[in-house]
Amino acid sequence: MNKNDFRAFFDKLDEQEQDVLHIATLIGYTFSLDNILDIADIKPSKLLGLADKLIDQGVLKNKSKSVKGLFSFRFKRMIIYVAEFMTDEKRSLHVKQIADYLERELQTGSDANKAASALSTLYLQSETKNTDFHHTKKAADLMVTIHKAEDALPLYNKIIKRLSARKRIGMENSILLESIVSFSMIAIYVRPVDELSKILKDGIDLAESLQNKRALAILEICFCILFRRKGLGADAATHQERGGQLTQTIDDLNLKKNVSRLVALSHFLEGRISDAIHLYEQSLGKIEEISLVLSDTWSYLMLAWSYGIAGKIGRGLGLAQAVLERSVRKGLTRTEAYAHGIIALVLVEAGRLDQAESHVDQAISLGKQNSSPFLLYMMKPCKGYLLCMKGDLKGARGFSKKGLEQLTDTIIQYPCPWFLELIYKLYRYKWKALPNHAFRAEIERLQNWPNKYLKGAALRYLAVTEASQAAENRHVLALLQESYQLLSDAGAPIEAGKTQLELARYHIEYGDMAKARSIAQEVYQTYSGIDESLFPSHMSNLIPRESKEHIKDRGLSEIVKAIDLLPDIEKYLGRIVTILTDLFGAERSAILLKDGNGSLNRFKMIATRNFTPEEIDQYQTPEKQAILLDAVKNSEFVLISTREDPTLLNELGGNGMTIRSLALFPLTLDNVVNGVIYLDNRLLSGILSKNDVMLLRNIAIQLSIAIKSLDIYSKSRAAEMSQMEDQTINVSSDDIETPFSHIVGKSKAIVEVMTQTKIVAGTDATVLVHGDTGVGKELIAHSVHRLSKRSDKPFVIVNVSALTPSLIESELFGHEKGAFTGADAAKPGRFELANGGSLFLDEIGELSMAVQVKLLRVLQEGTFERVGSNRTMKTEFRLIAATNKNLKELVARGEFRSDLFYRINSFPIHIPPLRERRADIQDLAAHFVNKYSKKNGKKIKQVSSSALKQLERYSWPGNVRELEHVIEKAVILSDDDEALLIDNLLAFHTETISKESGDDSFMTLEEIERNHMLRVLDHTKWRVRGENGAAKILGLKPTTMDFRMKKLGIK
Repeated sequence: MNKNDFRAFFDKLDEQEQDVLHIATLIGYTFSLDNILDIADIKPSKLLGLADKLIDQGVLKNKSKSVKGLFSFRFKRMIIYVAEFMTDEKRSLHVKQIADYLERELQTGSDANKAASALSTLYLQSETKNTDFHHTKKAADLMVTIHKAEDALPLYNKIIKRLSARKRIGMENSILLESIVSFSMIAIYVRPVDELSKILKDGIDLAESLQNKRALAILEICFCILFRRKGLGADAATHQERGGQLTQTIDDLNLKKNVSRLVALSHFLEGRISDAIHLYEQSLGKIEEISLVLSDTWSYLMLAWSYGIAGKIGRGLGLAQAVLERSVRKGLTRTEAYAHGIIALVLVEAGRLDQAESHVDQAISLGKQNSSPFLLYMMKPCKGYLLCMKGDLKGARGFSKKGLEQLTDTIIQYPCPWFLELIYKLYRYKWKALPNHAFRAEIERLQNWPNKYLKGAALRYLAVTEASQAAENRHVLALLQESYQLLSDAGAPIEAGKTQLELARYHIEYGDMAKARSIAQEVYQTYSGIDESLFPSHMSNLIPRESKEHIKDRGLSEIVKAIDLLPDIEKYLGRIVTILTDLFGAERSAILLKDGNGSLNRFKMIATRNFTPEEIDQYQTPEKQAILLDAVKNSEFVLISTREDPTLLNELGGNGMTIRSLALFPLTLDNVVNGVIYLDNRLLSGILSKNDVMLLRNIAIQLSIAIKSLDIYSKSRAAEMSQMEDQTINVSSDDIETPFSHIVGKSKAIVEVMTQTKIVAGTDATVLVHGDTGVGKELIAHSVHRLSKRSDKPFVIVNVSALTPSLIESELFGHEKGAFTGADAAKPGRFELANGGSLFLDEIGELSMAVQVKLLRVLQEGTFERVGSNRTMKTEFRLIAATNKNLKELVARGEFRSDLFYRINSFPIHIPPLRERRADIQDLAAHFVNKYSKKNGKKIKQVSSSALKQLERYSWPGNVRELEHVIEKAVILSDDDEALLIDNLLAFHTETISKESGDDSFMTLEEIERNHMLRVLDHTKWRVRGENGAAKILGLKPTTMDFRMKKLGIK
């Protein structure tokens, strides 16, 4: 249909029908009839008739077969035609109607983010050449409310550019100034300095002309931050003082909070971490009451980061985690991304790099999805640093370069000392420098930068570099002392401690061990109050014996836990080598295994700690390999230092690096050396005492046994796989017992489920078991209970879907005599019966919203009342819930309470459907044949390979339960000692399913819809409305359901 034809068709529509098209156009390409009914003045029957007419004419099409009442324009050009036919008067009217509707949606909170985004788009669509820009301003403000600040910036900038370029009238000066203030408070973090400088100057001039002191105060502080970013401390201080003085003259608590937070950011950029924390805490008030106003959220996250720098790791992680949880609940994905980023930065401060990595990856992933260049600018170099600390300098440089490219036109001082570690490593190992971040140039720049925190860290790296190049010792000492003073003043104890450790190394180098011990002990005391693992193990010989014993106790406990990582040999050995480094005060450590299972005279480094890639390559050379093989040829340990035998140390050192202590322990089993534990220290002599030898020998024996066991396990698995290829499966009742004797299967998926079950069973955590119908959720629930400390207490089962809404409350809470008709006696509920034990709620997604509220109270307070009673009763049980529904989607649709979801989802276990673990079909078939052969007095002993192939090819929509039914029928139909009649049975089985589900292949869409609606009505006993009514199941409004039934001839 061309434009002229469409115009002719459009003109024949009456005014109500034309309004529907106008509104649909303003809503967008896709719209719902329910939305139109809520906005337009039209009867449902007329709207349905119009929809049919528009489909017939090729104007509209059904957008989705699965979602009723959802339409889209067949061609986007038709949206343009309708927009052209709309008068300004009509446009204004419909914009107001849609805006009112969306603002109602905002108030209900059912999907506030979606409503805000749609409203913002609407405001932008409604802008005309003659507008006063208030629509664009509203759109930008709405973007801020849903934490899409980066999307708001171009809208504010659009207003600023257009209104700045013309003579303004009416309220336009106020709109311009408000836009400049809003823009500046966001852009001050990320936009180019030159662009910001002009906007801020124009804003200050405008604020002065309008005598708007509030705007002027904020813009002055923004200017202060701008100068902090440029490294111009004096100019920054001038603007900060002006802004502060203006704020004091205005009685506006909200203004004072905003200014305090901006000044706190200014302190952070100065490296005054303690002062920043004080101001953030003062302006935020009760930090526990997390607000999701964007400016508050940014302040929480900056405070959390500051806590991390100040060594208050628990506080920082707790605050950032609270923001993360709330942003996830509200669907604020950009804030979720930043929260992950801040958690990562705090964990990096604490030295917990393994834990930080998952948060870095999550932040990068969400940052890409949400187009957040500033976040990627921060997180990709952080990922680079993590790779750097693993020895992957190539990956480190690549990731960091990509991150820095995100904001090439923006002057932002990278605010993390670990970034200096990254560029120092690139410099030290002669890698190409990052663009605009060469190590020497960066250190020189930071020496003159007005930031105590970064300058202090830079001076430490300068001292280390100067010392390696034989600079005058007094100069090195002065640099370290100044570094320590700056970092202490900044309120950064972790970084200050790192400088103190360099001072300790300095005093060791020049023979003052007493001074070195004194400094090391002071650092150990500081780090013990933050996180003991921060203290480097290779300096543990400098701290008191009782402190070292504590480190060893912790390390031995970690070695026991590490066994859980098997059979993943790389993860296991990686964990062991880290523990050994800390346990024995090594600087570098490695586990080497012989190639070819010991058949070749060559060791390979399997796991390392603090070895660079170049150093690893050196140890693979024939010369170093010969030294190692010779050292452990007699299966004896080697424990030497420079005081005893420097020859071997010099041979293994090389490249001018002197090893002062070395320990080599052979991994020996059956008198064969299969590997070596390698520990060294290039700073301290005698890191291992004679008392440590027995401990390390025992660890070496444990490690040898673990590696040998893994070899046996691998061979056993290979044999099993070979056996599975036999033509016939022998069915035996004497199967090997497992810790889960009632759960059958050896697939990776089911083993993972059992592993998760074992992990959580010993705790009291609530468990949510998720999986399709028939996968065995109840069996896993039983396992959790049997393996728990409550195993001798009741295990109470409630199948929610089997109970009507009127009965569920009575079943759970119990009732008193006479509480309702038929309550002839008092009856305890399942909450009472489960006291002390476990309560299994199967299909928890079927609970009504009213019962969900009451269940949440029981979980939180442990109290409830029986139906018909005011007496409060107490109970204590472990909840295990199960569902085959996507509870997250139910939460999003408002059909399941978010607070209850987060309560029960503390430890989810997902059971994959049988079609995703076909490797288990063989074991399951054997198990069911054995079970039903005994039950029916048969003597069937095997399942033929052809029968097994049939079973493995079938999709099993009913999962394990369906497989069991098929096997049962097959056993009944089979003669004794014969293979099962699976082939014919499966053909009959699939044919029956097909007939039961109906053949819709030659029905019209209307017939399919009518049949489906009738089936749903039969299921609900013709109940249309209510929580379990047909309309709810079909996802329709009751009024829409009525009209569809009428149209389809259903009475």
